[in-house]
Amino acid sequence: MSGPESAYRLRSRRRRFHRWIVAALLLLPSLARATLPSETKVYWLEAREGYIERANADGSNAERIVYDPGVGRGISIDAVNQVLSWPSTFGVLHSDLDGRGVTLTPIPQNDSTGWFVVHSVTDPSEGTVYFSTTGLDQLRRVEPDGSGLQEVLPYFLTGPGPWSVDFDPVDRWIYYAFNAHPIQGIRRIRPDGSQEQFLTRDPDAALQEIALDVVDRRVYWIDNYRPAFLFGEVDPRIMRSRLDGSDVETIADVDDGLIFPIGLAVDPIDGHVFWSDRSRGTITRANLDGSNQVDILTGLDFPVSVAVMPLPEPGTPALLATGALWVLWLARRRKHRG
Repeated sequence: MSGPESAYRLRSRRRRFHRWIVAALLLLPSLARATLPSETKVYWLEAREGYIERANADGSNAERIVYDPGVGRGISIDAVNQVLSWPSTFGVLHSDLDGRGVTLTPIPQNDSTGWFVVHSVTDPSEGTVYFSTTGLDQLRRVEPDGSGLQEVLPYFLTGPGPWSVDFDPVDRWIYYAFNAHPIQGIRRIRPDGSQEQFLTRDPDAALQEIALDVVDRRVYWIDNYRPAFLFGEVDPRIMRSRLDGSDVETIADVDDGLIFPIGLAVDPIDGHVFWSDRSRGTITRANLDGSNQVDILTGLDFPVSVAVMPLPEPGTPALLATGALWVLWLARRRKHRG
């Protein structure tokens, strides 16, 4: 076996192993609550109407599950604990995957800047909610009961700061899209606000949602590229890189029919990426490299944020054992760090 071929097979085996690990993490809490979903579900926000809707990964069985006239910009799913979250008027709301059992993480707004939550993401192991705001253009954190409000990234003076956010529970980084001209790009930072890193930088970027593939260790993002800052025509593209910012590539662009993509989600188990295009009124599914694109939902009003709840592979004793070992390893790793 040649060297490159051997390396390719090794990477393939590792990728399959990682998928089993993530599947096990998803499966264990589901078995404990006996609420394992029957199919992978795609969720999206109809921004004008204030509805959160969902459908199967092929677009079938679409249904409205939440109505919230105060809903913010982004929705997210904690796949480990099977919780749907979205920003609203008084904080971040959480529900089960059917939109029932709504609870509130209240977020005090004790200043006069009129800021509100744009995007949020939850640490599945600790429950901490990380969120970006408009008005103050900050990245903040808060405990599930609303206590312990802290800055992760302070107010940015020169324009829009952090926008969409996502969280890597393995290496414990917060990833976010940063839109302050001329230093737009994808960044990451530790939960305590330390070690901020620039992963990409483009003065003409107009970044929308980002999404992590925690299996293949990549970050995906939407860039509605505007040459010469805000005065150029939109040149939309969907991009990805390794989690350290290397190997940047475009997986979809205007030649694929993009007009104004805005919502993005990754299913690391089935190997799909989903995006919404608000101008086309569609949600599209593709392979992780952008191939085999298909519009699974059309005729939507104003679809913006997208989230996905992957369906784990069927459980076996080996799968459960792998998941348990992985959970123990993560806990031990976190203990040594702390």
